[in-house]
Amino acid sequence: MAIWGVNYGLIGLGAMSLYFVLRINTDWNPLWIFCGTVLPAPLASILFARHAKSMFLALDHFFDPHLRTQKKEKKAD
Repeated sequence: MAIWGVNYGLIGLGAMSLYFVLRINTDWNPLWIFCGTVLPAPLASILFARHAKSMFLALDHFFDPHLRTQKKEKKAD
C-alpha cells in the first residue's frame, strides 16, 4: 500500500503544482487548466504504478542497503 501512496501522492502533488503554476502565469481559462492537469491524474497514477514500485524499492535499498559481509576464513595451523 505504501507504493500506491507514494504514487498517488507524487502524481497528485505534481498535478496540483502544475495547475497553480499555470493558473498564476497564464491567462488561460481555469476550467481548461483543470481539465488538462488534474483530471488526467488518476489515469497517470495507474500508468505509472510500475515505476512507483521500482522507485520505492530503489529508495529503500539506498537508505537501508543490505550488504553481504565477508565470512572470515579459518586459519589452518
